[in-house]
Amino acid sequence: MKELNTIICNTNYDKDLLKIKNFNLHKELLPFIGHNYEKSRLLLVGESHYVKRDNLSEEDMINMYVDWYDHPTEDIENAMAYRD
Repeated sequence: MKELNTIICNTNYDKDLLKIKNFNLHKELLPFIGHNYEKSRLLLVGESHYVKRDNLSEEDMINMYVDWYDHPTEDIENAMAYRD
């Protein structure tokens, strides 16, 4: 019998998902796949960027996004500082 309020994550698909460039670069974005995924096999994945503008110029913003798509989070200077 399953325990109530227990969240079970299915990691069987992580290896295949890591073949996708963005998931490989930013493993923290791997989607949560619940234990009932096999019943419906519908997985919706979206991407949003919420960045503090602070004193960033338009050029700095563009460079930050270019860096994000080309480098892992841990290699991007101040990557975590841009989060809310």
